[in-house]
Amino acid sequence: DTIKTNLKVLQIQNTDSVFQDVSTVSLMVDSLDSTAILKTGQEEVLHEWLTSDVQNDHCHKIINDIRREQFGIGLELGEQEKKLIEIHREREGRSLQRLSNELYSKDSHFVLELIQNADDNQYIENSNNEKPTVAFIVEHDQIIILNNEKGFSESNIKALCDVGKSTKGIHRKGYIGQKGIGFKSVFRVTDMPEIHSNGYHIKFDASSGSNGYILPNWIYDWNSDQRSTYQPCESRNYGWKTQIVLPLKKEMQHSKLISRFHDIHSSLLLFLNRLHTIIIDDKVSNIMKVMEREHVEKNIVRLSNNNDSRLWFVVEKEIPIDVREDVKSTNIAFAFPFNNKLKTEALPAQQVFAFLPLRSYGFKFIIQADFEVPSSREDINKDSAWNQYILQQLPKLTVEAFHSFKD
Repeated sequence: DTIKTNLKVLQIQNTDSVFQDVSTVSLMVDSLDSTAILKTGQEEVLHEWLTSDVQNDHCHKIINDIRREQFGIGLELGEQEKKLIEIHREREGRSLQRLSNELYSKDSHFVLELIQNADDNQYIENSNNEKPTVAFIVEHDQIIILNNEKGFSESNIKALCDVGKSTKGIHRKGYIGQKGIGFKSVFRVTDMPEIHSNGYHIKFDASSGSNGYILPNWIYDWNSDQRSTYQPCESRNYGWKTQIVLPLKKEMQHSKLISRFHDIHSSLLLFLNRLHTIIIDDKVSNIMKVMEREHVEKNIVRLSNNNDSRLWFVVEKEIPIDVREDVKSTNIAFAFPFNNKLKTEALPAQQVFAFLPLRSYGFKFIIQADFEVPSSREDINKDSAWNQYILQQLPKLTVEAFHSFKD
């Protein structure tokens, strides 16, 4: 729906236009976007107002619609209908509870899932030195995640309020993002995650019952704080659009969980699609880690970790696929480390990646492939015909990659 409001405006300023006269302005708000077109005569000004009351009201309405249409809240239902809805939602909630508690053997896996989500997000291309970035601010009792993506859409919000649904799709060849369970992994460490993005201010409350994992609650007392202007590097303009707050469960407020953030290595940036920077700001230990990816030239990528950097030679090979009708080809990549003098260095065994690290198999270089992995993402599905086909290609492709590296 389009909201139309006539406003008396004394002055409307934009980088391109300034109107000084008093005029009636027709304000057209597209319900599917976060922008407004202000018209006076033949002139138009594109006006951003992500935090406006109108945008918040529109987002609030969407949340109320979800609560009514998907959970029956506010509907006049008979006792039998209410009971059926409650049974159905409790069944979904129990499934989600088991999933979030049993999915990963390590509490820190939710960080990798959030990094994957950040890489799947959409980013605005601009010239303001604003690279796709995700930041984790780690405090004793909560974790705050900031992301300079475009922000949550209505479909993104609806996916969070469903089981196994994902709006990310497959923007590259492979399985990353297919599970649709990434965000729900946060319930491993929190009962009440909050999301603030594009006028949406919602939270989930797992402690309120089985439905709490997917039932959105509007946050009425939200006020933007200093986190929205958080600038870990003064030379950068991050432009955060999304803020996720994870109040930690009591049993998770320990140094072991916090220390696992330091296990995140810059090498996972090698095979991500959009994300350029990952920031870990540990307020408990007063340690900040800024990991960045930079393409130096063809096949050469520089990964930086604070003041340390390492060059990687990345070779990617496309191979035809004949074990699946819906996929014609897939890519396998190899990453060889060397120092800044372009000489190889002896390194410990590297991990095998399926866009995110899985585990080490003893290789001294990184292998990245579209391996099909179980929901836990902790190993390769060895019974998969797809994986067997990829594994059969590795010996030949490894030799070819070594030849490319020598050349």
